[in-house]
Amino acid sequence: MRRWTALELIEIGESGASLGPAGRALLLLEAGGMPRDAAEALSLGQRDRALFALRARQFGARLEVGQRCPECGADYEFTLTAADLGRDTPGEAAPPATVEGVAVRALTAGDLALGEGQGDAEAARALLRRRVAPGGDAIGDAALDAALAALDPDAELAIAARCPECGQAADIVFDIAAFFWDEIILRVPRLLQQVADLARVNHWSERDILSLPPARRRFYLTAAGA
Repeated sequence: MRRWTALELIEIGESGASLGPAGRALLLLEAGGMPRDAAEALSLGQRDRALFALRARQFGARLEVGQRCPECGADYEFTLTAADLGRDTPGEAAPPATVEGVAVRALTAGDLALGEGQGDAEAARALLRRRVAPGGDAIGDAALDAALAALDPDAELAIAARCPECGQAADIVFDIAAFFWDEIILRVPRLLQQVADLARVNHWSERDILSLPPARRRFYLTAAGA
């Protein structure tokens, strides 16, 4: 798993612009070197653990998480790592469970990406149900949801936080795929602006500018007065 170049970061941002969250998660794992079929086969918990590792490789282990207190409205930040959240190992897939005589398996990253393409929530849910519990039409929604949650307890992640201003406690649902994607999208316009500034002054090509190591690019930007 290598670090992406600045050009690759821009290309990833462009490739994922038209995708939904689940499709972007698969795109990121592919860009990190994981074969598509292997990424699609991951349970959601395993997918997120892989994204934590990939994100750490690209941007470092520390995650700066921002939050607005629902009680007093203060904005605050806190830092954490995958290890703090118990997400620093690959994790294992659970074997299928039996619910009302039907085998039920965990949702996978590929299931979720397929569901995104269904157009509406009802159609997506029907498709996901067929995939995780074939022949399980009689299983009630609550029983199926409970089975899926038990099969993949890492599929959702809540972080306990406390506002430093008023002391209000909050459980924050943390989505590493969305967090990672937002970080990439914030970097893309900065990189493009660097290209514009250095190309205007030095008449270098986009590829040449983006191939510069970040420290050297910053030096030339300072020298150019940008």
